[in-house]
Amino acid sequence: MMCCALAKCNYTKGESMKVAKKWLSALGILAPIALVAAGCAPAEEAPAPEPSEDTSAQEGIPSDIEANLVIWYYDGEFGLADLNPQMEAFNELYPNVTFELEDIPGDQFHGTRLPGTAVTEEGPDIIWYNPAFTKSLAEAGVLAPLDEEWAAFEDKDQFPESILHKVDGSIYGVNSYVNHNALWYNKTLLDELGLGVPTTLEELEAAMEAGAEAGYYGFQFAGTPGVPGEWNSRTFFSMFGVGDYTDYDNPAVLEMFERLVSWRESGWIEAGRLGLDQGGGDAKFFEGETLFYLGGNWQLSPATEAIGDSFEWGVTPMVSGPGGAGNVYLGGQGEAVGAFTTNKALAWEFIAKTFMSKEHGEFRLSVGSIPARADVLAGGGASDQVLAYGEAAQTGLPLPSDTEGTLLVGTLWSGLLQGQLTPEEAFELAKEVAAR
Repeated sequence: MMCCALAKCNYTKGESMKVAKKWLSALGILAPIALVAAGCAPAEEAPAPEPSEDTSAQEGIPSDIEANLVIWYYDGEFGLADLNPQMEAFNELYPNVTFELEDIPGDQFHGTRLPGTAVTEEGPDIIWYNPAFTKSLAEAGVLAPLDEEWAAFEDKDQFPESILHKVDGSIYGVNSYVNHNALWYNKTLLDELGLGVPTTLEELEAAMEAGAEAGYYGFQFAGTPGVPGEWNSRTFFSMFGVGDYTDYDNPAVLEMFERLVSWRESGWIEAGRLGLDQGGGDAKFFEGETLFYLGGNWQLSPATEAIGDSFEWGVTPMVSGPGGAGNVYLGGQGEAVGAFTTNKALAWEFIAKTFMSKEHGEFRLSVGSIPARADVLAGGGASDQVLAYGEAAQTGLPLPSDTEGTLLVGTLWSGLLQGQLTPEEAFELAKEVAAR
């Protein structure tokens, strides 16, 4: 992802959009870009959404308040394009609030700049960040707890629990939208084989077996090391009833590893193809000879264009296994309040009235992300494919805030699927993850 140079801007009402458009145009990045990481969605310059139906200012905050809110963000044009319409909408409620934005390169943002505010005890009011860093940032003391604010938030029942980023039981960040995986299927091939869309692991395996006998490839998913592999692995751990990293010494992990190796030995999956990440694996599905693909919602638009009318396809939540539903990680950017803000109430009001609003959810839906609000998905206008992602999101899981653990799981996952580790060897490494 490209991160733009450090920028500080003071905006009020309509100025923010005008300045941003000029800045983005100069960089040649007004057009949407495709971001394939787990926490990303297409960047869009959006019109300012209408204020939330509840347009009243929070009790105790006068609508004519004069204040400046400092917002730190990263990811350059994507971050700015997400923030601009929110500032516009907030100024409809609080016209005298100004904003100071600071765009910080991603490698510095989570690693040095935010943690460094613990030393200076000066930092942003609002933080637009990667929720995978919630644990380290909260433990560094640079995020404000939001338990009271969330408890008082009148729309909280519209959101699944998984969009709350907690550390030691306290809320430190929230997600207004999510990006995640679901199961894509080639309906044309399933119809040819006389099979329906699978909902269980046994049905999935029966389809792969029938497909292999007919000369088709079974299931394309990422068996790569690092974050991409770990991101894809979660749904398999889930369907065998395995919880977070502390549960990776569960004997069900070995059972799952043995099951996957049997798929490879049966020819339903191949080590070479599993070496492709999601950015390359989708092309295999587009060719029309693969039954299933574990794909992200951000890939829907290019898939629709690439597949065209060559075959029928659809999306469904991942199948359930012997241990339960194949739950997936929920990515997407998060919002938090800085620990050293002097205006916590107004900072939370900004998040609640903009990012968490129904209007922002509708905007997110329009650019390919999955809004976390249930009433947005229930409001009509979403495709069956998007609705399938919305259904999967209701039981999704928050990203682990453990970078080292993520890399270790990605390594053992790749080693297992590439045939470099036996199920027993991979399980021993999984036990080490749990022991950490």
